[in-house]
Amino acid sequence: MKYIANANLKLSHKNYRLGQVVDISDFKNAKSMIESGYITTVGDVDATNAAKQLAQENNINLVLVVGTGSNGRILKSDVENFINGNQ
Repeated sequence: MKYIANANLKLSHKNYRLGQVVDISDFKNAKSMIESGYITTVGDVDATNAAKQLAQENNINLVLVVGTGSNGRILKSDVENFINGNQ
């Protein structure tokens, strides 16, 4: 299962930035991390395949990206704007 870091974290000798998607296997105490609010589950979002791929390659949770497509769908350009800090 995938989760998102709710803050900049250093866990198991690995740094995670706010909004970065991490694999739950990286955390020994996932339940306590979730309960304390340090990480949350990644929700399903409406995004193009290209946007999903780019987000995955850059460890970005699409929940944080504002979609500009039809009905708020997230486009590849939205992810690019997020990466470049334009969102």
